[in-house]
This record gives sequence, C-alpha cells and structure tokens, in this order.
Amino acid sequence: MTDSQIKYFLSLGECGSFTVTADIYYVSQSVVSKQVIMLEQELGFPLLRRTAKGSYLTTAGEVMFKYFKQSQADLKKAVLEAKAAWYSENGVLSIGLMETDYNDLIYECIDQLRKEHPNSDIKVESTGYPLWETSILNGDYDIATTFYVGESRDVIFQPLFDEPQYILYHDNHPSAGKTDLSLKDFADTFFFLPITGNHALGAQNHFRQVFQTHGLTSEPKMLLVHDISQVKDLLVAGQGVAVCRAHSLNNPDAGLHPLKLSTNCQIGLSKRADNPNVLINKLEALILNKFSALNLNK
Repeated sequence: MTDSQIKYFLSLGECGSFTVTADIYYVSQSVVSKQVIMLEQELGFPLLRRTAKGSYLTTAGEVMFKYFKQSQADLKKAVLEAKAAWYSENGVLSIGLMETDYNDLIYECIDQLRKEHPNSDIKVESTGYPLWETSILNGDYDIATTFYVGESRDVIFQPLFDEPQYILYHDNHPSAGKTDLSLKDFADTFFFLPITGNHALGAQNHFRQVFQTHGLTSEPKMLLVHDISQVKDLLVAGQGVAVCRAHSLNNPDAGLHPLKLSTNCQIGLSKRADNPNVLINKLEALILNKFSALNLNK
C-alpha cells in the first residue's frame, strides 16, 4: 500500500465523495478510484460501499479508517515533535501570514524579534490565499495568521481582529438586477472558493457556518478554484459568485459588485498547543501587545 492510497481512502472516509477528494489532491476521479481499488485488492476486502448518493465505509473500512487515522496522527506528531525540537535548538521559526490590512504591524513585531534573536533563522511566507488551522496541524508553519473555525484541542487561537465578509458577483449574474440582495438570493448558485488543496476542508466548514448563520439550511454549492484569474473568468461569465474578504476589494474589476454579509470573519494567531519552540511564544506576545495597545482586537 502507498501513501497516496491511504490519503485518498481517508479523505473518502471523511467526505464520502470521489469528486471532493479529487479536487483536494489535484487529481482525476479515476485516479482516486483506481488507487482505492488497488488498496482494497491488497487488503483482500472492500473498504467502501459505493452508491449513487456517495461512498460509505464498510464495517471493515471503519476499522481500517481508525487504524490509518491513528497511524497518520502518530507519524505527524513524531515529525512535529522532532521538527519543533530541532527548530528550538537551532533558533528557527516558520511564520505564515495571510494578506490583511494589518500586516505592517505584524512585520514590525517580526523585525523586533529578529533584533532580539540575531542568530535565529526566522522565515516568513506571505500568501494571498486564506489560511486555516490545517496550516498549523500539517506543520506548514510554527505560527500563522488564520481564520477562526472552532475550538480545537490541538491548536491555540488568539483573536486579533474581525474582518467583514462579502459575496462578489458580476453584472452578468442572473440575480444582479434585483434590489435588496441578500445571501438567500444566491443560495442556489455556485460559490467559488479560491482555496489551495490543504485548506479546502477548513474553508468549506467555515462557509457552511456562514450559511447556517444566515438561516439557510441547504448545503452550499461550493466549487474550489485554485487559480484566482479563473475565478474572475467564472464571475464575468455569470456562472456563480465568489466569497471574499474586505482586503480583496481594494481594486475591484469593472462589473463586479460586493454584497456585505451580516457575519464577520475572525482573524488571529494560531499555533500548535504542543509545539515547544520558544520563539513562538515570544512572537505571539509581541503581536498581542502591539494589537492590544492599538485597540485593534475587536
């Protein structure tokens, strides 16, 4: 059995969809199906019940799902502990930053940390894509600015500020001419999420919460789009709407209109609860003090 076979099976066990699993890992549905079949053949028993409404774990599949999930968690924990110990000893810190209007304040804190620890290797990666707690759980960063999704035993989240959320639609969308638009007017359309694969589940869960907050009980039609330019093409074609933050509206294209939602998204600092890297807490304290002094954490 291979790592790909296991990760495809785990994803199918969680979401029950070959389509979603293929989107998450940038492969075709046939690749996912072939790899899972090969895994079943090697084990000698079926792992999934395939139906027109989705895929479901068999009793044997449930046993293997728990085993693979625990093995994956144990391996990740071992890697993270070894990585954290190495980084702590050698003064290494990996930071992930979403694009926000307050990044200058965070960079000031990073510069201060570098001055206090001149021999440390402090790396910063800025991304135009949203970040979620998966960035921390996967070991992509030691600390990062992320969206808040919910309580977690493994990730500690410190809120910094709230940011408005918007639906972005084009003049060509069928609902564009209506007055007093709300999220309910777009409930049956496609919602384009410009998200990379690792953060797909976090983004989808967040938008489900947005739907529920607005009194919508249906499952939103979410489409993961990995190329931002493709999102614009889809919007111009009137094939759906995009979910975006205020920061994304600084230079809107002609014909695009934002619809402000009644819910804000909370942005803050996320770190693993069990990461012993001492530089994490030092940077966190600098940033929290900075935002507290400027009264920006709402």
